[in-house]
Amino acid sequence: MKKIFCIFLSSLFMIGFLAVGSATADAPKVISLSTKPMGGTIYYLAAGMASIWTKYAGVQVRVEPMPTIKQWGPLMEAGQVDMAMENTVTGGGAYRASDFFKVGNKKLTFYRMVTAGNQTLMSWWTRPDTGIKSFQDFVGKRIVVNTPPGAPDTAAIAKYMVDEYLKLAGKYRRLEIGSPAECTRALIEGRIDAYQFVAGPHIEEVRRSVGVRGIPVPIDAAEYMSKKVPGQYPGVIPKGMYGLEEDLPCIAWRGALYASEKLDPDLVYKLLDALYSHLDEFHAVHPLAKQYVLANATKSPTVPFHTGAIKFYKDKGVWTPELDKIQERNLADGK
Repeated sequence: MKKIFCIFLSSLFMIGFLAVGSATADAPKVISLSTKPMGGTIYYLAAGMASIWTKYAGVQVRVEPMPTIKQWGPLMEAGQVDMAMENTVTGGGAYRASDFFKVGNKKLTFYRMVTAGNQTLMSWWTRPDTGIKSFQDFVGKRIVVNTPPGAPDTAAIAKYMVDEYLKLAGKYRRLEIGSPAECTRALIEGRIDAYQFVAGPHIEEVRRSVGVRGIPVPIDAAEYMSKKVPGQYPGVIPKGMYGLEEDLPCIAWRGALYASEKLDPDLVYKLLDALYSHLDEFHAVHPLAKQYVLANATKSPTVPFHTGAIKFYKDKGVWTPELDKIQERNLADGK
């Protein structure tokens, strides 16, 4: 599988270089798409979109890896980036200049939502022998609440849910460890008692080594987070995923595609039409690509939709009166 992905990426880079090198007055439009660094899931999704748009929408796409909105945001405002892959929590937070998500000293209101898709499932993980079965068992324990250090999504959950809503501030030993892989190793070796991170293969590693227990997020706590942080909502990691023996309530949010508000609405419509007309091809890129379907496309809108996207969703019959109300609220939040 890894070899196939590498070949896929190499082909896409060749497409990008040829597009830039052979540009002429009558060549297809070149657009830039910011995404997460190479090797991660979001990069593969962005590369898959770029391939489809190049083949079916008559545009060339320059995929540009950038870590966060702190990098692509200013570039989009300056007209150097056209589109970006980001999650709806970070996108909505920067748009409102709220707490952990603020970029610079102002609201970033120059981008619009195009489509939503892949879901992130965030939870907390421990070993069975720690005695931790709920968040109230954190008292006196060694907990890594922010993984990796500085990540705004997990920092917000730690502050608003664990410390504020569950009233655990100062009652546990708050530790910082670098990468998720380092947290996994520290839990296996008994140097920490629990950590927060998205559901992934690390769970299997812990389970095989010492056993793993997911800590269920109370539904009322998850609902509290949905009020404090736009884009977060109650979710469930399903039984069987990574060897879990039962469903695990968690906090979830969506990944999304954003575009500059200045990007031509007809082009945005064309890009969406190409993507959703060739889902069989896009879904083959990565398992999470299968979550890009029209039923998910308008979920968790934390910033206004692009006008080209609105027209597309109306034509497809998935735009609703409730989305009109959300659009109005989001536009008001950007003022």
